[in-house]
Amino acid sequence: MYSSLFFELLRVALGTQQALSRPFTEDEWRELYAMSEKQTLMGVGMAGILRLKAREAECGISDSLYWEWYGVAATLQQDNDDANRRCHHVTHVMRKMGFETCILKGQGVASLYPNDEEVDMTLLRQTGDIDVWMWPKDSWQMAHKDRMRRVIAFARKSGAKEAPSYHHIEFSPANGVLIEAHYTPSWMHSPFNDRKLQRWFRQCAPTEMAHEFSSLQFNLVYMMIHLYRHLFREGVGLRQVIDYYFVLKRCREEGIDVAPALKVLRSLGMIRFVRAVMWVMHAHLGMPEADLLCPCDEKEGTFLLSEIMLAGNFGQYDERINQEARNGSFKKFWMLTRRNGHFLSHYPSEVIWTPLWKIWHHYWLKWNHFM
Repeated sequence: MYSSLFFELLRVALGTQQALSRPFTEDEWRELYAMSEKQTLMGVGMAGILRLKAREAECGISDSLYWEWYGVAATLQQDNDDANRRCHHVTHVMRKMGFETCILKGQGVASLYPNDEEVDMTLLRQTGDIDVWMWPKDSWQMAHKDRMRRVIAFARKSGAKEAPSYHHIEFSPANGVLIEAHYTPSWMHSPFNDRKLQRWFRQCAPTEMAHEFSSLQFNLVYMMIHLYRHLFREGVGLRQVIDYYFVLKRCREEGIDVAPALKVLRSLGMIRFVRAVMWVMHAHLGMPEADLLCPCDEKEGTFLLSEIMLAGNFGQYDERINQEARNGSFKKFWMLTRRNGHFLSHYPSEVIWTPLWKIWHHYWLKWNHFM
């Protein structure tokens, strides 16, 4: 029952529903507060409340809970202001140090959230670390491994302590902000699909790195892959789905052709997942059917939604994942392999290739002296 009420509030925030079906009780509002926290949608939830207040629609929330929620939203606004400044600073500094860069996700997506007379949602998205796709300026014709070594060397000089992964390395400069330096934005576990994806990224790089933030056309592909990766690694949350909602909505508003993005996603074997996401966006977030990327699939969408509501953001509430085992290499490998077996009938290629890829990845890092 609470899930249906939660989605009512989200639809009000997104502008696809004018008012609640009825005023909620205090207990129901408390539960919605907890669900918003679980999905890292506290800001989006507050946006729904602010819209109801602006429309003078009865909602039933108590003053004490309203102001408690409002306080969290005010902190998010400050966090977003800080994150916007940090992104501009990171871009400026890295380009000055000889890198082409492009900020992925994060504040670029936050800028797509609505800002109207009722509420400014661009400052109500939950912030995170800064993901920056970066290549040395003289590396356009360089082999990927050589480009990767250059980025890793820079990150280690800037304070990186952890070993790099296939797609990025984390480091924190003196100001303390966590930066994920990507030599490639993402990956696929199937080597055949990954080859296609990396070729597409290389084709996109010159255009994307000419701007501070990744483009809408790029995000149509990249952010769907990001959702897919989260599902298999730790769990996907509604925050990522709502991010994609606003990417697709802006594309439709600006008349951008979405067919090329759908063609890429189909070539990567992701069409079943894409249709599942479209169903969640249409059936529960209220996106008109005509605006979807492709026809939706109710069966797959229902399965995906159950995973989203079970796991929460980054899978922090998924009881199938032993949170203490996340840091142990073998325990984490075994735990995620068992969990992902649940997806076998839905995404067989990704499930079958995942454990093989993880073993290969471990030794690939060693052979190339990245560990």
